[in-house]
Amino acid sequence: MCESLKKKEQRDKITGAIEGMRLMGASENDIVVKIVEKFNVTKEYVMALLAPKTA
Repeated sequence: MCESLKKKEQRDKITGAIEGMRLMGASENDIVVKIVEKFNVTKEYVMALLAPKTA
């Protein structure tokens, strides 16, 4: 699988995990810490995914 598809797949998994944690009432700080540990990504990357999308 090409690298860009792997990155998209990981981003989709992380986004899904973030949404699930939000539904369970986790704080943004808890979400960041858990995602960084589980997916071995940077805090900045997770914060960018947490930021609201602007149209």
